[in-house]
Amino acid sequence: GAAAVEAAAEQEAVEVAVAEGEAEDSDELPSYEEAEAVVAEFNVGQKVLGCFDANDEWYPGTIAVCNDDGTYDVAYDDGDSETNKPPSRIQAAG
Repeated sequence: GAAAVEAAAEQEAVEVAVAEGEAEDSDELPSYEEAEAVVAEFNVGQKVLGCFDANDEWYPGTIAVCNDDGTYDVAYDDGDSETNKPPSRIQAAG
């Protein structure tokens, strides 16, 4: 009947709004800018990948120190280490 047609039309409108990215939903992923604003936090002893400044390659290591300024000291698995690395140059391993 008419109620079923109305419900179907309403569902279609919701699907179109979602498809067009207009739906305000709590499960929505943050925008790129919002994601960038999220501060990455690592813990001493955490296994990470660090982007080595000398060659911009990512290497496995461990967080050695969490500095007060928000940077980290990374002890790499190969014996190298770097200090005062910004979180943008570190990512969680795995």
